[in-house]
Amino acid sequence: MTSLPIVDPELDPLAFRAFYLLQTLSISLTGSPPYDDVDVLARAGVLPRYPPLLDLLIKKIHPVTGFALSMSPHNRRAPRAVLICGTMPIEWLDRLDRRIVEVQDPKVKRMRPQIAAHPNASGSLWDAMLSRGEPTIELIQTIQGARAEERDTAPQRALARARQPI
Repeated sequence: MTSLPIVDPELDPLAFRAFYLLQTLSISLTGSPPYDDVDVLARAGVLPRYPPLLDLLIKKIHPVTGFALSMSPHNRRAPRAVLICGTMPIEWLDRLDRRIVEVQDPKVKRMRPQIAAHPNASGSLWDAMLSRGEPTIELIQTIQGARAEERDTAPQRALARARQPI
């Protein structure tokens, strides 16, 4: 069994519980305690420090068919947790986008512009996103806007780096 790293004495129990429940629960129409725990971890910015949990969240995104699966919170809550975590490394954003394109679920595909707008997104991720699947107009516009903003702030970032003491 994959083990989770020890990150924080207060947050580790949430990560362990979420990891266990996500592995063992089938579709639940009553509440979603593992996702509440995942949201707490994401808001605390530590979700990337639990790679097995993050990997499980992304792998469990699935094509939605039938009434029971359409009621499942996973396709909505897992990507949202990844996106609200401001410290999410670009590699995980890329994996999330690849999985979303792979499952071909129109509801989940709507999250691709949010991935492109994530604070850690950059040119390499945007290029990969545009080369995968069929990019929507909204995705293209989000990436164009982010590239323009990146160009506008590049001189300011370079000046700030130059002013930092060595």
